[in-house]
Amino acid sequence: MVAIDTSGSMAATDIAPSRIEAAQATIKKFIGAQPPNMKVGVVTIASTAAIAQAPTTDRDDLYRTIESLPLQAGSAVGSGILIALSELITGSGLDVQKILTESNRSTGPTDSGQPLDLTPRPKAALRVPPGSNKSAAIVLISDGQSNFGPDPLKMAQLAADFGVRIYTVGMGTPEGVVLKAQGVSMRVKLDEALLKNISELTLGNYYRATNDMDLTSIYQSLSKTIRLERHQVTEVSAIFLALSVLFLLIAALISINHRGRII
Repeated sequence: MVAIDTSGSMAATDIAPSRIEAAQATIKKFIGAQPPNMKVGVVTIASTAAIAQAPTTDRDDLYRTIESLPLQAGSAVGSGILIALSELITGSGLDVQKILTESNRSTGPTDSGQPLDLTPRPKAALRVPPGSNKSAAIVLISDGQSNFGPDPLKMAQLAADFGVRIYTVGMGTPEGVVLKAQGVSMRVKLDEALLKNISELTLGNYYRATNDMDLTSIYQSLSKTIRLERHQVTEVSAIFLALSVLFLLIAALISINHRGRII
């Protein structure tokens, strides 16, 4: 799953022509470099997160989705991770709506004086070592700003519990630029610390993009790093057919050995 930040700050031009346009070009190149049978999905991240494209092998559908990403207010990086994870881990039992609702609850102290721990965790039987899931990964492209939704680091820990690595790509520069919108000016900077922590928790990698050369090396590196295993299902009937042929051959050989002919 590719989770892409579509918040207003991605309109910043500290990466030419803009953060969002540079990200779109990078994602398309990355997808184009993947094996044709690899399914890729797209999640957009603004004040809420949503699946813009369910996992598919249809590259044209993916390209159309990526080219038509609208920018919106707010950034919920944690929600983006959660939505991408729930799409990747089918049958995980993740109650996405409950997690999103509880993230808005107060985290004040309980009767014991300790703060409430609302970190979602999978059942013990479903937990695996971080980075051990070889058939799924998340590529998160963002400038690191997050001001809505659940804690991104708690969602990264949840991904780690399912063994899913998150590869983060930081779009922008630490000094940032000043954006003007609806008469308000504000400086938008790259928050590397958050993105680095997300990748470290899940045993993924962090990449920083500040220019075209960085972006080229990033998609090439991602393509080499992410090698997902395919889960192949062998038809039971095919196995029985092969065994039947084998037994017939053995019977024929025994018949020839005893009688000199096949009966």
